[in-house]
Amino acid sequence: MREEDYVIKFYKERGRDFVILNLTDVQFNDLFDLFGKRNLTENTIKRLVEEVKPDLITLTGDQVWGLRTKRSLRYLCKLMDGFNIPWAPVLGNHDCSGKADKEYTAAHYIRSENCLFRKGPKNLFGCGNYCINICLAEGGNERIVHSLFFMDTGGRSEYLVRGEAGVKEKIVRYDNVKYNQINWYKNMLGEFRRVNGGKMPPSSVFIHIPIIQYSAAYDLWRTSGFDPSMGFGENNENISCPPVDNGFFAMIKALGSTKNVICGHDHTNCASILYEGVRLTFALKTGDRCYWKEGLSGGTKITVDDEGKTSIEHIFVD
Repeated sequence: MREEDYVIKFYKERGRDFVILNLTDVQFNDLFDLFGKRNLTENTIKRLVEEVKPDLITLTGDQVWGLRTKRSLRYLCKLMDGFNIPWAPVLGNHDCSGKADKEYTAAHYIRSENCLFRKGPKNLFGCGNYCINICLAEGGNERIVHSLFFMDTGGRSEYLVRGEAGVKEKIVRYDNVKYNQINWYKNMLGEFRRVNGGKMPPSSVFIHIPIIQYSAAYDLWRTSGFDPSMGFGENNENISCPPVDNGFFAMIKALGSTKNVICGHDHTNCASILYEGVRLTFALKTGDRCYWKEGLSGGTKITVDDEGKTSIEHIFVD
């Protein structure tokens, strides 16, 4: 597969922030969407698009939910295409757990008029590992202002951990970014640095399941008395991350490019915490599907300036 098959290029307007609206855990469902029961979530999305006026809409997983999701998937694609704004999803643990498998889901995303989804290299774990480069034209040249990485974090996986008695045992927990994805991330940033005249572009990573550092970051923030200089938002449930550290965060720090990791998955968590130089953000859940906390519904706005610096805020919808 050629690089251009999974790297998309955007051009931003000089002097104007590039605006991204992130939606997460929309969770449309064929059965529960009958008789107007998806109206609250649909109206939430429409109000967010109208207020934020994004250049790009990202979705951090679980766009659909349940055993029967084919109709909901088609509806989601129609709804998102109707805004005439490019949109870029990653897969969550529920997206392909029903009768709409990864191939079916990917085919519908790819056929959608404004969807930027790419399956990604065939040798990588999962489906939907791709990049979007936000670029700025400068005279006859151009530079990458900010790179966006979209990565599939799977569903559940088996882990070998040491139990209470010191004996290793197998447990099943939520999945993780895999080693070949980490290596791909490293190689892509190396290539982006090369084409960028030797300057590493800043970047953000969009995933569904949080990495284990989300838990350490929240513990540190809580110990600080929830210092506002470290973070904002709130967490209302246990962080559903993998039980092991696979080295992805160490690679992020070593390369020094990624400034944000944005995930979904935990519906009543929306903390955004600066941890060891990287902001780890739970995107704000969009709508009321599956489970939610009243008052914690909306989207997350990410802005990118001419130098690739970002700011993040939650946009709440009543």
